[in-house]
Amino acid sequence: DEALAGDPLPLAEGYDAEGDWRCRTIKAGGDPALVVYGWFKCRISDDGAGWTLEKLTGSQRSSGRFYTLSATRLAYLGAGHYHDEAARNYGADPERDQVAIVERRAKNRIILLFPAPRFESKLDVLVLERRTLRSSPCRH
Repeated sequence: DEALAGDPLPLAEGYDAEGDWRCRTIKAGGDPALVVYGWFKCRISDDGAGWTLEKLTGSQRSSGRFYTLSATRLAYLGAGHYHDEAARNYGADPERDQVAIVERRAKNRIILLFPAPRFESKLDVLVLERRTLRSSPCRH
């Protein structure tokens, strides 16, 4: 519930998603009915043509590109690969292609909704969270 909470917030103009994120996958509608994985490392970068995503750790990884649908919604076209394989591009292998709708649901939380993924579930949710650093008082 917490991962999906909130209304979509602007992602396009004025929002900087670049940087390191922690991420986890939630699989719903399979056997078992719900699986929530632990936290891994993800990164959003800008390669000059727009934002890209890399899931950097874990045995199952993903890399791909974001495309603007509206001010509050993006599309993600990526491809899955295993940790011991090279990253793939969307379209190179239909068995590995991934498509998601992307929304920012809180100041530092982005979700990717993968409807009808090829394996294991009926809906996958990739949750990205980034923590802001708070300045602490200096102790002398």
